[in-house]
Amino acid sequence: MSAMPMEGDKAILEQFKSYFIAVTVDSGPSMPSTFGTSSAPPSSMPKQTVTICLAHPRMRFIAYSSQFTDVAHVVVGMGGVFILSRGGADGNTVLFELREKPLAERLDILVKKRMFEWASEVALKSDAAPEVTADIYRQHGDALFEKRAYDQALGIYMKTVDLGLPLEPSYVVERYLDAQRIGHVAQYLKKLHEKDMAEPEHTALLLKCYTKLKDFSTLEEFLENTPVSQYDSSTAIEVLEAAGYYGLAAAVAQKVNRNDDFVRISLDQFKSYGKTVEFLRSLDRQEACRILLAHGRPLMKLLPPSESIELVRHICGLQSKGGSEGQEPVKGAPSVDELVPVFVEDLHQLEVFLRSVLLAPAGCQLPPAEAERLFPTLLELLVRSHQALTESQDQSADNHEAASKLGSDIMRLVRQYPGEGALASTLMLCQTYSFVDGFFHAAERLHRFQLLMNWCFEHRDARRLLEVCKRCGSVDQSLWVQALSFLSADGGGHLEEIGEVLRHIEDSDLMQPLLMVIETLKQSKATFTEIANFGKMVATGLCKLPGLDPIVSFPKWGSALLPDQPKFALAVMHSSGGLTSFHGLRSMEDVDDGDPRTDLVSVQALYCPQSGTEMWILDSGKGIGDPDLAHGAAKLIRVRVRENGLSGRVLRVYTFPKDVVTDGSYLNDVRTDGRGFAYITDSNLGHILVLNLYDGKVLPWADVRMKAHLEVGEKFEVNGKDLSSKLQVPVDGIAYSEQDDMLYWKPVTRSSLYRVPAGVLRNAHKLGFDVAVEGQVEDVGKLGFHDGLDADSKGNVYLTDLVNGAIQRRSADGKVSWVSEKGAMSWPDFVIASQDAVYVLTTQVHLMPFLNDGVDLRKEPNKLLRVQLGAAKAKGKLEAALEGRSSFPAAMPPIPTLTVPEELAIAARILAAAGLALDVAGHITAMIPGGSGNMWSTPYGIWWRDVTSADILAIDADGNVVEGSWDVTPAVAIHTELHRARADAAVIIHGHPYYGSLLSAMHEIPEIAEQQAIMFDGDIALFHEYTGGIDNLADGQRLASAVGNATAIILANHGVMITGESVPQAVYRAVTFERTCRLHYDTLAAGRRPVPVPQATRQMLKRSLNTLSVDNFWRGEVRHLLRSTPDLIGRRGASCAAE
Repeated sequence: MSAMPMEGDKAILEQFKSYFIAVTVDSGPSMPSTFGTSSAPPSSMPKQTVTICLAHPRMRFIAYSSQFTDVAHVVVGMGGVFILSRGGADGNTVLFELREKPLAERLDILVKKRMFEWASEVALKSDAAPEVTADIYRQHGDALFEKRAYDQALGIYMKTVDLGLPLEPSYVVERYLDAQRIGHVAQYLKKLHEKDMAEPEHTALLLKCYTKLKDFSTLEEFLENTPVSQYDSSTAIEVLEAAGYYGLAAAVAQKVNRNDDFVRISLDQFKSYGKTVEFLRSLDRQEACRILLAHGRPLMKLLPPSESIELVRHICGLQSKGGSEGQEPVKGAPSVDELVPVFVEDLHQLEVFLRSVLLAPAGCQLPPAEAERLFPTLLELLVRSHQALTESQDQSADNHEAASKLGSDIMRLVRQYPGEGALASTLMLCQTYSFVDGFFHAAERLHRFQLLMNWCFEHRDARRLLEVCKRCGSVDQSLWVQALSFLSADGGGHLEEIGEVLRHIEDSDLMQPLLMVIETLKQSKATFTEIANFGKMVATGLCKLPGLDPIVSFPKWGSALLPDQPKFALAVMHSSGGLTSFHGLRSMEDVDDGDPRTDLVSVQALYCPQSGTEMWILDSGKGIGDPDLAHGAAKLIRVRVRENGLSGRVLRVYTFPKDVVTDGSYLNDVRTDGRGFAYITDSNLGHILVLNLYDGKVLPWADVRMKAHLEVGEKFEVNGKDLSSKLQVPVDGIAYSEQDDMLYWKPVTRSSLYRVPAGVLRNAHKLGFDVAVEGQVEDVGKLGFHDGLDADSKGNVYLTDLVNGAIQRRSADGKVSWVSEKGAMSWPDFVIASQDAVYVLTTQVHLMPFLNDGVDLRKEPNKLLRVQLGAAKAKGKLEAALEGRSSFPAAMPPIPTLTVPEELAIAARILAAAGLALDVAGHITAMIPGGSGNMWSTPYGIWWRDVTSADILAIDADGNVVEGSWDVTPAVAIHTELHRARADAAVIIHGHPYYGSLLSAMHEIPEIAEQQAIMFDGDIALFHEYTGGIDNLADGQRLASAVGNATAIILANHGVMITGESVPQAVYRAVTFERTCRLHYDTLAAGRRPVPVPQATRQMLKRSLNTLSVDNFWRGEVRHLLRSTPDLIGRRGASCAAE
């Protein structure tokens, strides 16, 4: 026990807990001691002092002191101190009990006396609650802090850290931060880390303090000496980076194995690529792969190619470039394709790397499955590089040599991977990047021969075409026939190549397909290519400038007519099939401040002259049926189309006076003549506007022939729907022929085509229309019902036939022909013509709601079609190549040009001579061109063997005689309804030949059992009903519905009907069908069933028999008849008023 001075003699000493108790007696002379024996009264008894002292090693103080009278005993027990004193009344003994104050009270007393050290000591010795002790230290520290004794206060605060007491660190930190004592904050936070009491935010703050103090050495020392477990490493890295201590951040990252952070900092801040490579090589391969994928792109981009490739090879377990072919992968190494993304910013490096593993001199270094996965990637890189070389402006010898070497490498690569999946990738990539050798290699091995043929056709490459035929023709002989068709139709003069194809066709016994090609070329029919479809959007204007994508216009007709409003006013139709807006003009729909005088309202038509870069835009200014027209909204805009074809520059805008283009107007189509004038149709008012492009003056021309009403005997019917009263368009399509300076136009609802010299209309600006036009307008013929017109540079006029869904051509010499198959287009609306093709827009107007009681009957999309021309030229070249060849007749005796009535008379004679006639029973009809529905017919009452051309009747669609002296058969309904239902049934023969009638009695269809019968393959029908004859429209309609598209029809218990596209074809079919029926019956009569011709051999021969054989038969029969009966023809003119 440490000493403590205390006055008086010590009478009693006791211990209680950490206290000692002393009873002392005053040692002065006036106070003799009578301790324990006195019986004197209390007032005279001696006094003792009882002192209780707290005695700790570092703290001693008197906790209690008081005088007692004659203390006899001091007893410690029962948690207290008992004092026995005789100081009671009358000297009685008294027992006093002293109890220790509660700890909280004791501590409160000490704190109030600001005896913080004693209070904390007592709290610690008394095992006070940690919160109580911590609060004493806090108050102590606060007291010192308020005195600005910051160091001493910090020492007190840190005692709570040392003792692990629960004082909130933020309390201390905030006090010192408020006082801007950053150094003290750092000391305190360091203490927290030393005692492993720091949170991540404490680490961040400590490091920020060090960086704020610029105390690098202390910071470095802290990071070096402090165990990682005492701070949050991710926070440390983040703070150090933010402060610019990248070296320390990298050191911490490496120390705690945060490999991503180490690599990232090394690359981003120090550009230490070599050190990073060494570090990555030291890691596990999978870990290195992960880190390289996450952070390695800049490394791969900036490292020398050899080093970056070697690093990836190492990570993938490819030890060296000289590795053996198909070496086993290192266990645990990632696959090569996992690391391909690291090269994404340097495709050249990726190419070099993949070459090193897939095209190594020693062979591929990867397992086959992995190599095949990487093959498409390397192939795409190589073919892309090859395309860049071949399309480069640098055409030097070095560039050509590099392209040639690269091409060899590509072919070496694709030959290494013959699997179907690899070949499919080769086909797609080589086609995309125009690497022809690879494309041909893959297509040939995949047996995609048609792709090769189409490529040759598109690129007009006759040499490769013959190579394809030689290499693949043994598998598919039809390739030779296709080649012949193309070479004959192409404009390149390929007589040598055609000769080679013909030699092969002869050697391979492909003569019948060849005949089919010749006859197909004779037909001069065009082929369709669908360029685009627009869904239900209606396009009515098209501009096709040389070398550029088509530009299409979409009018806004108003929701009453067209529920599907377009997304574009003008759009560019890309080869991919997509549409993008044509730039350079604004649409009123797209801007808030639109001006109808300059911005597009509703573009109805476009016109582009066949040479140049200008486009004329006709803006009708409103939709059809819309109310008043804003002034200047109707306009013609002249635009220069830029080289990219995606935009244009407006050169001039032409607007029209209110008295010329009124509220009732609708501008529909436009043409310019290259002489300073434009011609515009107003389809509502029935005007053609003649616009002087120099001064902008315009005159409206109204002509009596611009009328909407039908002429007598005409009926406007599309797909069986009568539109005569529902669609009134007095003038619509317009065409200008530069060759003869003629302007052509048509009303939709009139069959006549009109023309007038354009010079007459130009002079009308001086003379007036009454004087200028007098006697100058010409009706050039009733051609049918049309919408769109255009003329080519040779004066041919092309018309879109609405009734037949096809394109007509009126040549400069007035001949009319079809350039497309009938029924192939649904309301061909707009047409533009060039030398070798016409482009057509279909709109399906007849199926729109406004013509069908509000019901939208459109099912297929509206389309842009390209119709290829040029078959006649092909025929001539083919004939030149065939000249002198023994397989074909070099020439045939000519026959005179015949009218249809003359052909019908000859047909009746031929059929009678062949035994196919039965007195006056039977009749032959042929449609009169022009869409009127009228037809020619043999007369009723004259035997076929006696008919001449003068006897032929003209009858209307219902069978009434329009012209002629004879009656028509009552059974004509058997023909009229079939004609009405089928466009291909231009000619119909009905008769009662013996063997055909035999099979009709048997209700049996003849078998296709011999070569000539193949012409009817799939085209024979049996009509089972017999009602005693078909002499009314209802029966005729039922027959037409039942027989479909059959060309030979057996009428049960009645006879036979034959259809054809021409009189010669129908006659040849009739004669051949009777022969077919006889062979069938005779085979049955012999007790055998006919053995059918194999199906696989029928199709090509069928086409040949229906084409080439027809001409051979007809010419021979006509020559024979005319020699024996010269007066058979010539007694009737070539035209008839009923046409």
